[in-house]
Amino acid sequence: TRTAIAKNIAATTTPIITRTPRRTATPPITDTPAPVDKSLLLDDGFVTNEWAEATGPTWSTRYDGKRYHLAAQANGDAAWAYRPFDATNIHMIADIQINSGQGGLALRYHAENDFVAVVLVPATQEYRIVQRQDNQFIEITRGANPSIQRDNLLEVTVVGKEITITINGNLITSTTIDTLTDSARFGMIAIPDTSDADVLFSHLTVRTAP
Repeated sequence: TRTAIAKNIAATTTPIITRTPRRTATPPITDTPAPVDKSLLLDDGFVTNEWAEATGPTWSTRYDGKRYHLAAQANGDAAWAYRPFDATNIHMIADIQINSGQGGLALRYHAENDFVAVVLVPATQEYRIVQRQDNQFIEITRGANPSIQRDNLLEVTVVGKEITITINGNLITSTTIDTLTDSARFGMIAIPDTSDADVLFSHLTVRTAP
């Protein structure tokens, strides 16, 4: 009979090929860090409660949504809030809504009766630089500017004894105050006159002065 003879054929090694390629390590992506603005001391949209909320006989300071609200009754004392920074020469930028009275920035705060402030008076379209002494505000200078309205962008730079004021993008004045001494405490203020002071801050930026 015809007999088929099976031949033993040595097996050959064949690599296994799969439809899914092996995963290879992906080199990590390294983000280039953004440049650090070393001059920036504060960029505050009043989202977190970092400023004091307090109430006095005729004044109050509190958070109002994403704004900081200072209020003071007519012919009463002013309302203010301050905090320490890491510099005495600084540049401050504030978005301010002044519904009535006077509102602005407190500078070089030493004590309740020892600091300077720059305030805006929308009712008369004026600005004032005042110094706190003996429970009252002594006017150092004042001036008029037609850009002063209910809503304002106030910029104040303090270097040494010089204060420079820019209102709504307009450079207004540079004033030297011989009695201005160093302090690293700055803040916000509302001053009443014959009407209540009702002032809201929506943003405050503080940098070291250039």
